Amino acid sequence: MKSIIQKERIAAFFLSAIITIALIGSMIIIHEESSEFKDFLVSLTGHHWLTKSVIAAILFPILSFVFYFAFGSERIRERLKTGDVWLWSITTVAVTVVFMLGTFITYLLHYLEG
Repeated sequence: MKSIIQKERIAAFFLSAIITIALIGSMIIIHEESSEFKDFLVSLTGHHWLTKSVIAAILFPILSFVFYFAFGSERIRERLKTGDVWLWSITTVAVTVVFMLGTFITYLLHYLEG
């Protein structure tokens, strides 16, 4: 039983990755549209990419830790289908593709504008 719970907790890392990807992807799109936001990111570490990297490096392990222990609850595991690694894999890929396309479209629109 314990090994099943441990395997199902793998979804904690998938969920952490999904949230981190979505946040950083959103930040990339927003900083391309808002110079104020980009300036804010630069003000934190000196460069907007460095700021996003630091946020990702901090956010992913913290979320992983929190979700790992939260997924110890059978009720949460059942609701989130944590044992379905295929579902979590597809969701991670889908979120990554959505934000890659969003970033590409944002850059393409900027290129076509000027």
